[in-house]
Amino acid sequence: MEQTVLVPPGPDSFNFFTRESLAAIERRIAEEKAKNPKPDKKDDDENGPKPNSDLEAGKNLPFIYGDIPPEMVSEPLEDLDPYYINKKTFIVLNKGKAIFRFSATSALMLIMCTILTNCVFMTMSNPPDWTKNVEYTFTGIYTFESLIKIIARGFCLEDFTFLRDPWNWLDFTVITFAYVTEFVDLGNVSALRTFRVLRALKTISVIPGLKTIVGALIQSVKKLSDVMILTVFCLSVFALIGLQLFMGNLRNKCIQWPPTNASLEEHSVEKNITVNYNGTLINETINCIRELHAGKCYYYAK
Repeated sequence: MEQTVLVPPGPDSFNFFTRESLAAIERRIAEEKAKNPKPDKKDDDENGPKPNSDLEAGKNLPFIYGDIPPEMVSEPLEDLDPYYINKKTFIVLNKGKAIFRFSATSALMLIMCTILTNCVFMTMSNPPDWTKNVEYTFTGIYTFESLIKIIARGFCLEDFTFLRDPWNWLDFTVITFAYVTEFVDLGNVSALRTFRVLRALKTISVIPGLKTIVGALIQSVKKLSDVMILTVFCLSVFALIGLQLFMGNLRNKCIQWPPTNASLEEHSVEKNITVNYNGTLINETINCIRELHAGKCYYYAK
């Protein structure tokens, strides 16, 4: 196994654990597998490097590392133990310099699969009865996810709590409407049930790439606010012009006149209109406009 370089103790040895850090670990793992396709695990356990006992999880950080920068307290950091340089781990240090070690795995894949499965069930026009229990399961998973975030960050009082993050507003809204539609008698709740489609938008908060794209779009819309106001104003002006010009005339029905193979009286009965002695139409509820079009006479009735 290739000998790793020890991290020099001191305040400069602290680095934030980012996606680039995880990518570097995966790259080192791939290089190690390429050099040793079938390593002898038993030999590695006996003769290989061991974890540093001073940097074990639960122990305090050795004083040789000095003070932790304030911005790095309770934040994911790259592992200081060289033993974990090729392992997907990271550490978190609290104010008391206690070491907490975690595995850098894709824990959000469960939430992602739940969201996609929920979208499949929402596409059913006539779902069977057992899907009700599935909906309860989905709601329970979303609730459990939010409870973990609330316990870890707090609810809303401090600066960086659950509801202070705008990406969590959607989760809170979806969960709230899920419980309201199921357990509160509001009569016709079909309109509230339409909010279930917002669950598909939870994928935005799960996938970092989508979050970046949506954030950029929101910023673009903010900068285009003046253009949007001008566009809405112009559309409103043309809408008023169209309303004054047409005023519902486009909803009129075209009736060929005179009717074929029918007398005026019979046609008047069918169309619920009356005729006086000289053959003119009398009906105040129907507005008839006589026009001459292509040599044929038509009546347009509203």
